[in-house]
Amino acid sequence: MDEKDLEFIEALRNLNVPRNVAALITYLAGTNEATSKEIEMGINLRQPEVSIGMSALRHNSWIEQRNI
Repeated sequence: MDEKDLEFIEALRNLNVPRNVAALITYLAGTNEATSKEIEMGINLRQPEVSIGMSALRHNSWIEQRNI
């Protein structure tokens, strides 16, 4: 993540978006799809934080999950 990504995360945080969700949105905006492991490594979150954040994004229909 670069400075622009960190600024976007901070802007989302100012809108009361949880930190893990803000980081996920920022990361996923730059890719077509990613595995959970890629996300964990790309934004330095633990697996439970990624799972909780992804659940929130799925709940709002902002992402689709595909099992491979």
